Amino acid sequence: MAKLRFIVVGSGWRSLFYWRIAQAMPERFELCAMLCRTEEKAEKMHREYGVPVSTSAEQCIALHPDLVVVAVNKASIAAVSTEWLARGFAVLCETPAALEEDALRALWQLHRQGAKLQVAEQYWLYPTLAKRLAAVRSGALGTPSGSGVSRRHTGSPAASRQRRVSSNTSPRSPCTLVWVLRR
Repeated sequence: MAKLRFIVVGSGWRSLFYWRIAQAMPERFELCAMLCRTEEKAEKMHREYGVPVSTSAEQCIALHPDLVVVAVNKASIAAVSTEWLARGFAVLCETPAALEEDALRALWQLHRQGAKLQVAEQYWLYPTLAKRLAAVRSGALGTPSGSGVSRRHTGSPAASRQRRVSSNTSPRSPCTLVWVLRR
């Protein structure tokens, strides 16, 4: 399998998870650059963690990454994801993909036009959901014909709309807790 080359847009604590993944599995992943908003933040990330950094989107584009990871605050995820999708890059972002229904529908429209967007979830790691998955896998419930897993991490109406809009975007199974907007 070829090494996946990627950039991370954002320089908060979550972005460092992707750096650690690249460090732990250098044969599979290469973080080409972390795109930071300011020179000060870029210098800090490089100095403290050794992360390759940039403050220039054009410089990041020139690195020809296979994937762009959007690790920005939730109010900016939709706009930043849309920006990189419009440039032709595959994008991985975390939930929520958008705070407003219109923005979520716009992302869905980009998908319908061929854009590759994946919205990642980590809830299958939560102890309560892990126990439910173990019960399903044990056969205690028989042979499941399907499953839907939903867990709110905010109480906002937008989060409810997001789930409703996305409920038919991909097949669900007990171990598919990532909804993928590219099929």
